[in-house]
Amino acid sequence: MPYASFPACEGETARLADIILADARFLPHAAGHTKKVLRFRAVSSGQSIAIEKRKGDPVVYIDAARARPSAHGFARTTVKPTGLTGRNSNLRAVFADAELLAVKPADHDEFNRLLDCAA
Repeated sequence: MPYASFPACEGETARLADIILADARFLPHAAGHTKKVLRFRAVSSGQSIAIEKRKGDPVVYIDAARARPSAHGFARTTVKPTGLTGRNSNLRAVFADAELLAVKPADHDEFNRLLDCAA
């Protein structure tokens, strides 16, 4: 089901969710989604990937230590710890205490390259 129909998931975030849902390399994470974060898992690598539900530029999270080295080269990337409180606390169920790459993909091609790094 496309995420574009979810009230809390719209615009570019919904489009990225639809792309990952159509990619057979990823499944929804067993931990499920939250009001703030869509969570997925790569079938072959087990790597988790999360998309923050937000207006404006979506933020995509992957485990910095498990990501392929090419994932560190995206232009709009920051490294963040998972948090005990706040929006990042929704990431703990799939990333535990990992340091995360937080990427704002510039376009769908960059998002697909990020999926390649996590698959």
